Amino acid sequence: MGTGDTTQSTSSFSVPNPFDLSYGYGPQSYDYRFLYNLTLLYQPAYFRSQHGLTGHLLGGWSIAPIFTAYSGAPLRVTGPSTCSSTWGEVSCSSSLNAWENAVLTSAYTAGNSAHYGVTSSGSFGTSGNSPKGTGINLFGDPNAVAAQFRPLLPGLDTNAGGNGVLRGLPGWNVDATIAKDLLFRERFGATFLFQFSNVFNHVRFADPTLSLANPSTFGVITRSAAGSTTIPLYTPRQLEFGVRVHF
Repeated sequence: MGTGDTTQSTSSFSVPNPFDLSYGYGPQSYDYRFLYNLTLLYQPAYFRSQHGLTGHLLGGWSIAPIFTAYSGAPLRVTGPSTCSSTWGEVSCSSSLNAWENAVLTSAYTAGNSAHYGVTSSGSFGTSGNSPKGTGINLFGDPNAVAAQFRPLLPGLDTNAGGNGVLRGLPGWNVDATIAKDLLFRERFGATFLFQFSNVFNHVRFADPTLSLANPSTFGVITRSAAGSTTIPLYTPRQLEFGVRVHF
């Protein structure tokens, strides 16, 4: 929790209400509630000595997968215009500069997973409609979700929501290394390495923008995750091969 995390040199950022810093208090951008990492190393004991042709073929194998899973990061819903409701800010060229969220007016039940084949019948989320759009949206009904928000009103509202009143997309990924040790003599051998990134070629989407000022893009998912210091960069499945000789 905090009042907005940014570099000290970023002079264009301000708080929603400089007379009451608690207005900006809320989840920080890196607040992932759940992070899970699992690493395994399996080295079968069979044919470890690698005697004979069968031993050389079946012995010396190892596999080391890495599984990562995480919940969604805070996700902001910005208001219908740039800083229309804030007062006393140092800079107000954009509502993003003030870490200002629109206010959620009722219980949120729409979740935070990708919905496929979404066709908007209202003004929100229309850029995702076929045939030009992806048809992928954070919400099954973006118009219903947008109707739950209104602009922040200083004097009436006492909190601007920090870095987000909603949660973005969760994700998971599996990487793995497969290695084969081959002994030619007691002090001479080689290790063959196969390193897989994104073993299952599993796509991880980036969080969409949620702005009441741009209804057509509301919730529309258009790109893959760019990665961060906490969550690894998304890339399609890749394989690297290497050989290490030891003597």
